[in-house]
Amino acid sequence: MNFHHTRSFYNKSSAVSGLLNLSTVQNSSTVQNFSTVQNSSTVQNACTVQSTAGRRAYYTYSHEPFHPLKRVPKWQTADEAVAVVKSGDTVFIHGAAATPLLLVEAMTKHGLDNALQNVTVCHIHTEGDAAYAKPECEGIFRSSSFFIGANCRKAVNEGRGDYTPIFLSDIPLLFHRHIITIDVALVQVSPPDKHGFCSLGTSVDCARAAIQNAKYIIGQVSVPSGRSVYHQAGQCTIRQVSVPSGRSVYHQAGQCTIRQVSVPTGRSVYHQAGQCTIRQVNPCMPRTFGDGVVHKSHFDAMVDGLAPLPEHVPKQRSQVEDTIGRLIAENLVVDGATLQMGIGNIPDAVLASLTGHKNLGIHSEMFSDGVVELVEAGCVTNTYKDMHPGKITGSFLVGTRKLFDFVDNNPFVGEAKGLEILSLVT
Repeated sequence: MNFHHTRSFYNKSSAVSGLLNLSTVQNSSTVQNFSTVQNSSTVQNACTVQSTAGRRAYYTYSHEPFHPLKRVPKWQTADEAVAVVKSGDTVFIHGAAATPLLLVEAMTKHGLDNALQNVTVCHIHTEGDAAYAKPECEGIFRSSSFFIGANCRKAVNEGRGDYTPIFLSDIPLLFHRHIITIDVALVQVSPPDKHGFCSLGTSVDCARAAIQNAKYIIGQVSVPSGRSVYHQAGQCTIRQVSVPSGRSVYHQAGQCTIRQVSVPTGRSVYHQAGQCTIRQVNPCMPRTFGDGVVHKSHFDAMVDGLAPLPEHVPKQRSQVEDTIGRLIAENLVVDGATLQMGIGNIPDAVLASLTGHKNLGIHSEMFSDGVVELVEAGCVTNTYKDMHPGKITGSFLVGTRKLFDFVDNNPFVGEAKGLEILSLVT
């Protein structure tokens, strides 16, 4: 866990080298080779999507995810959507709490049922059992990890999977420079708002670069509480709605009518063939601001995702861990400091001991529930951050429902791409 006083730390020349101390041990020569493998003209060309970019030739001159395109995604089942994966493809999977478990399960089944061969699955840490990395999938799928989680460690140790040691901020370079060509990207997003914009939610990290460069993008859409799904002309359209408590929205003859209804928490109302059907929806994926905003027109297919986000409940801390955290907080962290943290009992113990501090800032690769408690205690203002002052900045989140609810639609928090230091990679 790193602590920096931003007034003395951040400046134009030092920003590139500052927040690079991660818990994952990296091989500097490997990372350097990834960063220099292409010449400058190649990098420049990577920023312009070529007409040869497979099925994404509809891009005109920009692959900017914020840019609305004149196209709409297909609404499909998970099985229908992943049928595009074929032998020899490289598939990117969204990581951490945003792992699209429904799509991963469907992809694995598709590979087994259709005897696919040599499908590379690249990812950072993912949640779930990673069935594609199990022995029965050898020869069908091969996991390529940029960060080894417990679900892929055995495959790597047994030679059925690969591990690439690399900084998080360098992973997007693999995609932008076409060192790794992504055929299909599987991501999980919040539903489109009234302007058609989705959010990558809890994990922006390298996922933004993946969708910028993938030939085909499938989005597992999670519907948070307070949003509803409409059935229109044979397809479902998700809209942002404002509905009083205890009421929901019906689609009637081309317009919306609010009626008094009784809908269980975590459910929403669908209009189907002239009647309303209550269906279980996913209230989990939060809508976050920052680099993770993506217009729905960039997706080739969208799938109604009915699965809770994986949660990591903090473990009970020992007295020794609490003492370490208190000593760090009292002796190393000053008022106005900017914090980068990892996950685990020691970072949590430090955060729990900072409730007497003022004007703290958060600029971190990731953060967890401990930040929420500091914000609620009035300790985090981000006042003295030179980069994105006034906002908490992170790249991905790992934690519980409390954390996901805190960041949902919260302009105080901005998720950023490949953040070991913001915007090293664009």
